[in-house]
Amino acid sequence: ADTSEGHDEYVFKEGKVIRLASWYDNGQLIQEQHRDENGRMHGEIIRYFRDGTIQSRLNYVHGEQEGPQMKIDQSVETYTLKNGRKVGEYSNTTYSGGLFERGTLDDQGNKTGTWHYGNGTDYIAREESYRNGKIHGERKQFYSNGAPWHYEEYVDGKRHGKSVDYDRDNGQPSREHMYRDDKKHGEFKVWYNGHLERAGIYKDDKLVMEKRYHEGKLHDVYLLDETGSLTKVEGYNNTGQRTYRNAAFKKHPSITLRESASGVIDIEIE
Repeated sequence: ADTSEGHDEYVFKEGKVIRLASWYDNGQLIQEQHRDENGRMHGEIIRYFRDGTIQSRLNYVHGEQEGPQMKIDQSVETYTLKNGRKVGEYSNTTYSGGLFERGTLDDQGNKTGTWHYGNGTDYIAREESYRNGKIHGERKQFYSNGAPWHYEEYVDGKRHGKSVDYDRDNGQPSREHMYRDDKKHGEFKVWYNGHLERAGIYKDDKLVMEKRYHEGKLHDVYLLDETGSLTKVEGYNNTGQRTYRNAAFKKHPSITLRESASGVIDIEIE
């Protein structure tokens, strides 16, 4: 049979198609299909672009896709199908092999183990650990030179533990937070030009204390007051002497105060 693309050829057995081959009008094979006794696609089917490069490499078992698969559209996707689910090793790359996504899928089709992500170039932009399809463990992001950019700890898809940003130039931490159940909870620190700039404490995603520094030296202390506002309670000069104390301050009931060995008002971390 002639088509606008070229022509097709069919082989029949007992009234059913058991082989189909199609060609472009330039003579290049489009695809060749083999079918079982009931006319269902069976075995490997390779489809080609007009220039002869492979467009897809799919496997069928009695009409159902099963086994190793490879598709080329905007990217090159390879995986294995089992009972209708993508399982095993998975990759998505550019035509030249630049990484978009690579990892392992369990028998339910969920991401498991370590996955790597990129932007289509030859470097890994992100690395994540999975369990049952959720991020579990470490999540790392990298600058284009391979140096660390961001680090987070997860439990069952939620941030839980340390979160750190890194300076591109010196590789040192520029910001650090603690999380509990996907909420900021615990100490945080921010550095600028190598000096501690801010530090404090979050409680259930609410900033309850902040210490502000000048060239690495403590300058001001803010605490959560009874109205739920962050209020300045202490001030210090460049020699470390306290120059201000808010005697009228009343704390928020959700926080417990203590005084450090140096006399700085602080908060107990629960």
